[in-house]
Amino acid sequence: KLIIFTCLTIIVNVIWINHTPIQFNSEFLTNFFYGRRSFLLNWIGFFGIGLVFAKFFHEIKSFIAKNQFLFLILFGLAFMETWIIISTNNGIFSSTRVENLYLVPLFISVLLIIYNLIKKETIVREIFKKIGNYSMGIYLIHPLVLSFFKTKIIDHYGSMSVLESSMFVFALIAVLGVCMA
Repeated sequence: KLIIFTCLTIIVNVIWINHTPIQFNSEFLTNFFYGRRSFLLNWIGFFGIGLVFAKFFHEIKSFIAKNQFLFLILFGLAFMETWIIISTNNGIFSSTRVENLYLVPLFISVLLIIYNLIKKETIVREIFKKIGNYSMGIYLIHPLVLSFFKTKIIDHYGSMSVLESSMFVFALIAVLGVCMA
């Protein structure tokens, strides 16, 4: 039943993201449904995927461990796809895209593989724990960081290449990571 529910949430999510906007007689309703990226139907598929990961975590973890090579190849292909999309669209794209419904679980799978490889390394494990402890705060401030990046960096310096943008974000994360450690 949970798998059926999750499949339905993903289908609803895909339809909602790809839909033709419904015109309401009220500007308030139109803005409420379409003007807010936080609206539930933009994200409902991720709730379903999260439920499956929570309910079947050990089974999923075991499956990923047995098929690490496959997941790393899929991740490599997804990374190249994302890089091409960013390069051809001249910048970072919205987080409400259908592709994220498979990219996010794939990324989580690769994180599980990485964790299995480094779990015996105490220092690295502690860094990951610290990031995990700060993750909600990171999530809450990320719109401010993205806004700052857009308004102060990209608008000030003009368009940056994907490589320059990536290097800037990596350096920013590295500096923040050192400050948190």
